[in-house]
Amino acid sequence: MGLYDGLGTDKDAYSTASIAKQLNIPVILVINARATSTSAAAILKGFIDFDKKVPIKGVIINNVMSENHYKLIAGAIHRYLDLPILGYLPHDSTISLPSRQLGLVPDDELPNVDKKIAKVAEDVKAHVDLQKLLSLATSVSEKVVDPFNIPKTRLRLGIAKDKAFNFYYADNIHLLEKTGIELIPFSPISDNHLP
Repeated sequence: MGLYDGLGTDKDAYSTASIAKQLNIPVILVINARATSTSAAAILKGFIDFDKKVPIKGVIINNVMSENHYKLIAGAIHRYLDLPILGYLPHDSTISLPSRQLGLVPDDELPNVDKKIAKVAEDVKAHVDLQKLLSLATSVSEKVVDPFNIPKTRLRLGIAKDKAFNFYYADNIHLLEKTGIELIPFSPISDNHLP
């Protein structure tokens, strides 16, 4: 899903852009530059102009084929836009992740996923201005107050966790635990009873 994708076709219905506007959080776009040069600037301009209230503060250019390719794209962005370029990630077919109908393949089904993540980290360190990125990330003007004031409860809750059930957002798990819920993992595939 992209920056403006949320519920249906309303760009302000639960999209990342909508949340960024509401909380005034800086947005860093990551653009796929494969087979583009000046068109990358046009794509970025479209994202910026689509909703000028979204605080787009920079871009990282992904899938760059060569240093010359990066210079072409950066030149076009500098010529047509006032948008900081934080760096780029070179094309590397060895780090691509397979996908299927409902999205990416879960990491526990991927061979060498740790090596792929380590390679991406090396590329980020080598080609992205992390100081500039950090300064943008810490430029949020107001501290966001935790909106949840849920009373603590003593409750044990079974949570399906196995090969079939393994994708959970860590924030949701943390929120349940923060309220005092004890999560008991079980496997619908191999366990004979619920916890």
